[in-house]
Amino acid sequence: MEIIVVFDTTGKAIYWHDKDASSGYVPDSDDLFDVMWENKDRLGGFAHTHPWDGEARPSSIDLTTYRDLDKAFGKRLVWPVISFTDAVLVFWTKFPDEPGEGYVIADFDYLEEFEFDWVDELRRRSGAQI
Repeated sequence: MEIIVVFDTTGKAIYWHDKDASSGYVPDSDDLFDVMWENKDRLGGFAHTHPWDGEARPSSIDLTTYRDLDKAFGKRLVWPVISFTDAVLVFWTKFPDEPGEGYVIADFDYLEEFEFDWVDELRRRSGAQI
């Protein structure tokens, strides 16, 4: 199933979320948003799984969610998408209200300031055989 991990500005895990998750969706949750809001000053973003082998890419729903959360928190966050065999970073190149809005998909080593030591655990919780 899809799992979310909220992380801080260094990439360290703050909160694991799988409430009412399925293989294709993690529903919005007051608990998830509360954790993000309570940690807004140190919030780096959240990662989620696409629980299958193959390319990791954000869905259109993912991109809308990322854009709206960046806007709600007033800063650009980082949004890793992780499959069982791939992982990418997604982030907006401009703030959501700026003209020419767009996003970047990058490899994990693109942002050196983050250390994501929870990737294997995220995959395991999603059902990967690690």
